[in-house]
Amino acid sequence: MSVGIDEVEICNTAIGLCGSTDFIQTLTDPDSQSARRCSQFFPTAVKKVLRKHDWNCATDVVLLAENSEAPIFKYDKAFALPVDCIRAINVYSSELGYCSYDRWEIRRRNIHTDMETPYLQYVFVPEDYRELDILLSDTIAGE
Repeated sequence: MSVGIDEVEICNTAIGLCGSTDFIQTLTDPDSQSARRCSQFFPTAVKKVLRKHDWNCATDVVLLAENSEAPIFKYDKAFALPVDCIRAINVYSSELGYCSYDRWEIRRRNIHTDMETPYLQYVFVPEDYRELDILLSDTIAGE
């Protein structure tokens, strides 16, 4: 169920916060200076805001698949981050969650660890902005 607002509404909120009334109908209108600016800056604003906090509406947990090539230093295994991962929150060695012995690092969009089956909890870039919490949408608009 979508309860939030889409990217055009988020951009229109930002436009209004700037004191303008040049609201847009779409991000792809080539004749609208506001649409061109929103199209240019919106993706960066989303990523910046998502990296600042563990937004529940934009977090997921996945079991990572091991890369064929192992790290050459410190750890024995490497696992690629999901394509939509904007920030890793934590990596767990089991579905039970946190263990104080779990060790990992991020290197070039890979998780390096000695864990056999790592679970990644992460913040993702949403495909549908209407799924975001309204407070997150407002924070993006204010960015």
